[in-house]
Amino acid sequence: MVARAALPIAGLGDFERARVTPDHRLLVATEPDQTSVWRLDTDTLAATVPFGASGQALAVSLNGALAATSGHERPGPGSSHPCEALRLWSLPDLSEIRCWQWRDLGCRDIACALAFAADGRHLVVAGWDGVLGRIALA
Repeated sequence: MVARAALPIAGLGDFERARVTPDHRLLVATEPDQTSVWRLDTDTLAATVPFGASGQALAVSLNGALAATSGHERPGPGSSHPCEALRLWSLPDLSEIRCWQWRDLGCRDIACALAFAADGRHLVVAGWDGVLGRIALA
């Protein structure tokens, strides 16, 4: 361990996944029903959105400008089953850039892995059902 710090986070439930940006300025964390970003230099909450993640569904780009999550969506009108949605976010404000329905990507189950390509132009997604895909972001 090189450094250690306590981050006071009031009112937080249970983390499922957390990632620190490569420049160590931001912490991106997911709970079942929300995703949040904290600034590590000031210990302050930067943004929160009401979309969580399931499975291993959190990735942060190498430049620290993007995050991706995949989580259960509430059922829409006329549907009784939740579906999985993949979201691309800007950091640190968690502005949604793009949203894909998991089933439209050819997947039938939750995400077991998300990763950004080193060049930042693609997102690799893998599902529990064995489907592996690459999404062009540019």
